[in-house]
Order: sequence, then C-alpha cells, then structure tokens
Amino acid sequence: MGLRVYGRNIESFIFDVDGVILDLMAYFPTNLILAARDSGLPDYTIQKYFFDVWSGNRIPKNGLRENIDDIFKELDIKITDKLINKFLKNLNNREKKHPYKLIEKSLDAILLFKKYGKVSLCTSNSRKMLEEKFTALDVRIPLDIFSCISTPDEDSANAAKPDPRALQYIFEETGVTARESMFFGDWHPDVWAANCFPKMTFIGVTSGGVTKDTFIKGLGVKEDRIFPSIFEAYKNFKKDV
Repeated sequence: MGLRVYGRNIESFIFDVDGVILDLMAYFPTNLILAARDSGLPDYTIQKYFFDVWSGNRIPKNGLRENIDDIFKELDIKITDKLINKFLKNLNNREKKHPYKLIEKSLDAILLFKKYGKVSLCTSNSRKMLEEKFTALDVRIPLDIFSCISTPDEDSANAAKPDPRALQYIFEETGVTARESMFFGDWHPDVWAANCFPKMTFIGVTSGGVTKDTFIKGLGVKEDRIFPSIFEAYKNFKKDV
C-alpha cells in the first residue's frame, strides 16, 4: 500500500472540503451577497474582499466569523454580535437554497487515492454542517469511506485550521505519520496548518480561488505541488490516468 510521490511513500491522503471537494467558487460569494442583503447590509465589499484574497492582496482570517467581521469592518455602520448572528443565520438559509456542488471528478479522485491508502477530511465545518452540505449533493458521498473526519467539534479535533491540532488529530486517529501523509488544501489556513508539520507533503489546489501565483509568492508553496484540482493532482502522480 502507498503511493510513491516526491521521493516518499504516501499512505494517508487528507482533504480540506470547501474549495477542494465542494465548489465554492460559483456559489459562496453569491450566498454571502444574498445573506448580506437579507440582513440589511451592503454587499459591495464582499466581491472586493474575495478578489483581494484570491489575488494575494489580502490575508484572510482563520474562521468564517472572523472573515465576516473583516468584510464589513470598513463600513460606516456598527457591526454588532446580533447583526453578525443574523447574517450567519441568513447565510445558512441561503446555502440550503443554493447548495454547493462537487468540483468535477473530486469524488473520483478521492476513491482513486483510497486505493493507495487512507483518506480523511480536515474541515473547519462542524460535523452537522458537513453532513448538511454532503446531503444536499446530487451524488452521495458516504462518510464511512473516510478513515478520519477532523472537525472543530469537541468530540473530534476540537480545533480548526490553522491550529495544528486539526491535522494532529488525523495522524493520531489513523496511525499514519505526517511524513507519510499528504494534505490537499485551497487557501491560507490550510497552508499555515501544514507548515506546522514540515515533514508532511502539502498540495495546493486552485479550485478554491487562490491563484497559483499567490500560492507560490504569498504562501511559499512549491510550483510543482500546485494543481487545478485534486483529480489533476492524481493524474500527475499517475500518468496512466
């Protein structure tokens, strides 16, 4: 068992969810804009925020709530906890009406990698939110195909990226070391978490919006470890696909 990549044998493949498996590019900014309108907030700062993050001109915060605070902080209005909670509730409702779809061949890639080792998820979504997103898909993804699912819930990692505990939890649960693991991520907190484990192989995918240039110049990811998607990464590792 194992896939020989970059001079080492990889036995565990870890995937972020949003932007790596699920396509947020088409829906997430739109859902945010609609949630802002539902909450009586202006939406013009949202598109600028995403453009700045994806192009490397702005460093995102760690969590969704912190990023929402950052999106609206430049507005000449008082952003209260009550208003933020209202926005998050409206966002959840919009996501139910406009659920995210699978990135093309992302499930295929996971199943292909599974032939060579364990596959796990490392997400900042709660378990409940993850299940809701997967249930809304046209194609069913059985959660039991994953050896480990790391979430911020107390009965899981109890931490979200970039906290290294989010990945450490997977190493401990699967019994596979960082050196034998490969982590696929699509934005800054994924890279920051991966940097806590220098022996682990990190693969950046641009399917989440962050550009190749930003990965290289802004986050220090090697060019030969950046791909358009996890399926394209697999194709590169297995030239016969």
